[in-house]
Amino acid sequence: EISECLVGSEMCIRDSNKTGIMFYPGASYSGSVKVINAGFVTEDILHKKVKCFGSIFTYDDEDVGRLLVRKPDSNKGTYGRTLIIAGSKNMGGAAILSASAAYRSGTGLVKVLTHEINKTALLCRMPECLISTYQDNMPLAAELKADFEWAKSIAVGPGLSMNVAAAEITRCVLERDDKVRILDADALNISVEEQITFRGNNVVVTPHIGEMSRLTGKSIADIKADITGTAVSYAREHNCICVLKDARTVVTDGKDIYINISGNDGMATGGSGDVLSGMITSLMAQGMDCFEAAKLGVYIPVSY
Repeated sequence: EISECLVGSEMCIRDSNKTGIMFYPGASYSGSVKVINAGFVTEDILHKKVKCFGSIFTYDDEDVGRLLVRKPDSNKGTYGRTLIIAGSKNMGGAAILSASAAYRSGTGLVKVLTHEINKTALLCRMPECLISTYQDNMPLAAELKADFEWAKSIAVGPGLSMNVAAAEITRCVLERDDKVRILDADALNISVEEQITFRGNNVVVTPHIGEMSRLTGKSIADIKADITGTAVSYAREHNCICVLKDARTVVTDGKDIYINISGNDGMATGGSGDVLSGMITSLMAQGMDCFEAAKLGVYIPVSY
């Protein structure tokens, strides 16, 4: 049974904010809610409860301090190398959005692997990017191997489309269990369509509700009725970090559950998921733990 806690700035309060007023429609009815310690237990006890099994928590402003501190004597090699595999003939913008977010989140170097048709747009918008391209029906194994060896973290899926080349790329990424990886958008759809199975605690998946419906076979209504349970079950089954995106995004490693309450309806627009993938991948390239990178990735964009 999952015990319920609210964590912010290292504080954990048992039986505090209830999930019913953190998710919609309960959040709309509740208005502004503030949780304080009534003084019945000591701070020492409160701090220890954060380690309880299956804690439910969120972040507040002070948790931005969890971001990695940059060093004054650093260089571009200090902050990792991020490979973004994104964009197709009709969705080249996804590669630009994801790569731009990766750079802005602090990674030292970004390489984009995309369809050749997107090369000029990328060079014009992001001349700081390294670029690899592929053509339709072009053998990819050698190119992918070189790019994988170069990268510390890999994001695959934004605007990738669903074709033979995209399927080959997705399969190759999932085979590289020596890299931290994030699967988004079409990479997730391909994993279902091609029945590509994966497990690994260095994988982050970022489905929205519709994609999670395809991944699990559950209806959207059933997922919304138990969004935390759905995310936890998927994370446990695949031994991965699951970022289930909705008005209240849930991030879980299959045990602890982070509920992001900093979102707003301005993020209900195309490209938000591409930006999120770039941010999380960037944080992982810099050496941040996958679970922590996923939590901060969904929290920071709407707060800072």
